[in-house]
Amino acid sequence: MLSSVRRAIRPLACNAAPALRRSMGSDNAAERAHLSEKQRSLMALEDAHGANNYHPLPVVLAKGKDVKVWDVDGKEYYDFLSAYSAVNQGHCHPKILAAMNEQAQTLTLSSRAFHNDVLGPYCKFVTEVSAAFCCARAI
Repeated sequence: MLSSVRRAIRPLACNAAPALRRSMGSDNAAERAHLSEKQRSLMALEDAHGANNYHPLPVVLAKGKDVKVWDVDGKEYYDFLSAYSAVNQGHCHPKILAAMNEQAQTLTLSSRAFHNDVLGPYCKFVTEVSAAFCCARAI
């Protein structure tokens, strides 16, 4: 499983610095040598207590805003991997935060062990939009 995840994400970092490319396929002390003690200790906690089913890039992020993220030492980065996951709209987008806050005040989380009143209508909507888009492109 882990090797298939690494193969899937490796193309996303094909233009990354050599140290970052190496980190996606190996795990050794050398790839973390340039990091602060704070970053290394946080990574060690994850290594010791986490699921270890994913090999993240060697940086510990603490916050994000729009297209930028900051590590625990305050170093600023552009988040070029945001679309890889679920944050392609940028970090802390005000409209999305407002929608999240509104929803959390109604029902914070509904386990998939239950049905809820929005999943079915959303599934119908997204499949219809996807079908319309796919059919329109095929014409």
